[in-house]
Amino acid sequence: MEEQLRGIAGVLERVPALDGGLTWDGDARSVVVRLVGAVDGASAEVERVKAAVLAVAEGVTVEFESVRYSRVELEQLVDELFQNPDLAGVGGGWDCSANRVLVVVPLGNDDTETLLERVRALDDDRILLRTFTPAHPRWETQATASPDLAVVRQWVERNPEAHARLTETVEHGGDRVVLVVSIPAHEEMVRARSEILPLVRFPELLRFRRWQPSEQETEWTLQWVLGLMRRQEELGLPTHVTSTWPDSESGLIMITLDRVDPAYAAELEARGNGLTVVRPTPENSVSLAVGRAWSHEDRVPAAESPTWVTVEKAQV
Repeated sequence: MEEQLRGIAGVLERVPALDGGLTWDGDARSVVVRLVGAVDGASAEVERVKAAVLAVAEGVTVEFESVRYSRVELEQLVDELFQNPDLAGVGGGWDCSANRVLVVVPLGNDDTETLLERVRALDDDRILLRTFTPAHPRWETQATASPDLAVVRQWVERNPEAHARLTETVEHGGDRVVLVVSIPAHEEMVRARSEILPLVRFPELLRFRRWQPSEQETEWTLQWVLGLMRRQEELGLPTHVTSTWPDSESGLIMITLDRVDPAYAAELEARGNGLTVVRPTPENSVSLAVGRAWSHEDRVPAAESPTWVTVEKAQV
């Protein structure tokens, strides 16, 4: 189903004005695709998108739903709201199913009424305002760690395919620690938000962001893997990398091996510092014809592991 999801996401990325987001049920192999506009045949443009989605969704049940707002518009609103210092203290995020931005205000705090008034004053139909009562009282001393860090970290460990990164930032002069969950793939970010929020005590202290490595990080990591491919025969490695490429959506470096080797796959992913993903299905060995494209100015960094090799590229 992963291949079909990527195909559907690729179709929607080409029409951002119509893309209202998608959700899926892995067990039922079904996907709900939300499109801005009529999905009953009245819009020729929407019908073209529907046809393109169905063409890449073989074996998956697809349901189309008409929505008012695009994903891009709502994600932009999320950034505006949660980067607004006047709204510091609210939580929430984009709710794909509701086609709105969920804003959650905790009750029982000194600034509760102020925050409620400020959100209501925006008078924005794209916002769903909700309140909640924290299950535990707030801390009264200076915060040094997110109170929900352990719970969120457990989710991250249970879902390695999400490639989530956790960082903490301090707000309100040091009395609030916000936990930021950064995930490369948009669909995984939506899933993480829907699954994590019900688990935590302080959802207003969570932020969800789509993360991508920098171009330099991607380039250096890719060159390292290519360098390894050129020298794996010389190094006598029992398992070979057969192909590698940067994923178009996440920016992570994808790797295939010539056989199933969990230990080696784990080492490659560990050495990649969160930027490499070893695909579970082996691929037959292929020839590497990349030397002609390498510049003499490129150099792959060395590390302790013998598989993290330093390679001087041939001049062209």
